[in-house]
Amino acid sequence: SVLDYVQNIFGRDKKDSHLQNCINTVVTITNKLGLASLAFSDLTEDNLLKVKREMLESNKSPESFNKYFRDLKAIWNHAKERNFVIGKSPFRKEVMAKAPPVKYVPTASPEQISAAINRIRIEKGGRKSFAATVGRFQAVAMWLLKFSMRGFYRKDIESLTAHDLAYDFKRYIHSYREGYYQDKIPGNSLLLFHGRHKTGIPMEIFLGIPPILALIRYLRLTIAYTHPTLSFNSAEELGLARTNFKKFLEDLPKSRVDPLRFFKPMDKDNKKKFVNYWRLLGDRRKEIGLPSFLIARHTFTTYCDGLGFNYNDSKQLIGHKIKGATDNYINKRTERIMARIAKEHLEVLQDFKTADLFEQLLDHSVRVLGDFGEYLNENCQIGVYSPYLNANLGDFLSEKASIPNQRQYQEMKEMILKVGVDAIEFEKAMEDPLTEEERKLYNQKHPLLTDKEYQEEVEGVRRDRELGLTGDI
Repeated sequence: SVLDYVQNIFGRDKKDSHLQNCINTVVTITNKLGLASLAFSDLTEDNLLKVKREMLESNKSPESFNKYFRDLKAIWNHAKERNFVIGKSPFRKEVMAKAPPVKYVPTASPEQISAAINRIRIEKGGRKSFAATVGRFQAVAMWLLKFSMRGFYRKDIESLTAHDLAYDFKRYIHSYREGYYQDKIPGNSLLLFHGRHKTGIPMEIFLGIPPILALIRYLRLTIAYTHPTLSFNSAEELGLARTNFKKFLEDLPKSRVDPLRFFKPMDKDNKKKFVNYWRLLGDRRKEIGLPSFLIARHTFTTYCDGLGFNYNDSKQLIGHKIKGATDNYINKRTERIMARIAKEHLEVLQDFKTADLFEQLLDHSVRVLGDFGEYLNENCQIGVYSPYLNANLGDFLSEKASIPNQRQYQEMKEMILKVGVDAIEFEKAMEDPLTEEERKLYNQKHPLLTDKEYQEEVEGVRRDRELGLTGDI
């Protein structure tokens, strides 16, 4: 059968992602033709036209059929080169579905993500229902992370690791274990050098932009709860890492310490579990009306265009190759270029209100998940008031033309904390004006000063200052 050929011969020299796509295509075409098994003799022009007609009549997109067409053609050509099939190819260009000249690209809005969060409820009692609800929260967090990481695909999420940081992570672990806490390790632990899985194009990603690090913590904790056999660390290990990091390092081998990794390495024994995980996460996404994960990439790219970024910068942000000989002469890892790309990355996340959506996700987790939601809320905070951090990061990236390292980043956060809660509450109050009735009551309790009273106050302060009574220097 075609499926046997794909699994045993075609897949030998193909990437896992392409192989899985072709397997899915064969299974789908087999079902659409109503066959128990698809043979090469079933791949006729008449059968292809039959599938095309059925798909178009059921409002499937022309691109969907053309994708199946291309996969089957690749399998056929591979088999013909090896003399597994003979005869004329049924894959004439005319059989393909005609696609509209301008493709509509679906995108999402912050309001759609917010509405999906608000739809999450616990349907009934029991652990199974509770785990399904955690899975719905996890689906939203995964969507936000894929968006925040500039349109990551599934394989990019699976391969995320601290060993790709612009930093000697192994030396950091060794130094901490040996008690060399003041060891100055060169590099930047907030800068990720990630090779995009689909193309291998390098992506330089600044992880300090809110809410990326908090989203990673949220997903690690929820995956450990819903899929303990797939999770890179167990829930107990993650809890220990938050409360006693030194003991966490002492108890676990070096290979099990990676704060960016979500899953255990894929092998032939757990490969099916990975497929099932993403399928289940897709189901949880649909249950709350959350846009597809691919739309996260579309949306990020569309926001880049909407903000007026240079076209080549937009391509660099999402890991596309920039065509042209000149690109071969540009070092994209200079401080100035990386800072410019990070600044644009920051602007997209701000424009989409990504940090606000994550805060809403945390608040709703507390309301719906009870104690577990409180645990997530406590361990996944951004750490400071995100608008202040965004503003400071934007200034740093523009003025210094470089990406802040861990020390500079921490100093920023400490400076924001020194501003105090009062300033933050005042800013929130300005965003939430009083109603007319509340304003009337406020004015009765705190009447406005007249011009005369105001002048008297100013004179009083001036006199006190002259007498040294204010404490000012």
